[in-house]
Amino acid sequence: MDLHLIPGAVPTADEQAAVDAAIGTAPYGPPSQHNARRHRLLEALHAVQSRVGWISEGAINCIA
Repeated sequence: MDLHLIPGAVPTADEQAAVDAAIGTAPYGPPSQHNARRHRLLEALHAVQSRVGWISEGAINCIA
């Protein structure tokens, strides 16, 4: 399953920092490299949940 962008949803600074700490900073490279990072999806979701307490639509966009 893929995560799809939610129009207009923007991550908070804390959400962005949690994702960056879990999977690195943007840009993540060309689409051909995205599959190489798919295994880190759950790690990113857990990082946001731990830092912020919930996963907002903005955080989902950041991770997607």
